[in-house]
Amino acid sequence: MENGQNLPVADSRIKVLVVDDHPNTANMLARAISRLGSHVEVVSATSGHEALQHVENGAVDILITDMMMPEMTGLELIKKLNDEPFIRPVFSFLVTAYDSAEFVETAERLDVKKIITKPVHPESICEIVTQAMDEMKKSDSPKQESSQEKSTTKASDMEAPTEIEVHSS
Repeated sequence: MENGQNLPVADSRIKVLVVDDHPNTANMLARAISRLGSHVEVVSATSGHEALQHVENGAVDILITDMMMPEMTGLELIKKLNDEPFIRPVFSFLVTAYDSAEFVETAERLDVKKIITKPVHPESICEIVTQAMDEMKKSDSPKQESSQEKSTTKASDMEAPTEIEVHSS
């Protein structure tokens, strides 16, 4: 098993963090993602500060965060996580009701995988998470690849589900 093949499901568990200041939205998305299977651990937070506490308890693989939240925006949260190489998520997704050229530039600079325009449908989020997990599995094939190399995927590398508008420059 030294090469990473045939690992038990418990060893390949994916941790997803959903952050939205509206608890109902955060819980709805977390419940939908948790239905992807026992290999997915989903936690939700209702603020950037709460999200950082979750990350202190163990790094996350996939971050899905709302942009507009009190005290800390989704971009500020992503920047804080990116500044810490050992807790940086492999993929970050940003949910927003608006965008602008400056917003898109900042998101790209922070290696946001995809900007998802509201309204967000649980099925679409599940599809996005599934695609991200598939990419993680592909990049994990040779286990010697570092997490920093895995996290440099650009937004254009993943196809967008038809239910969600994806913005990138």
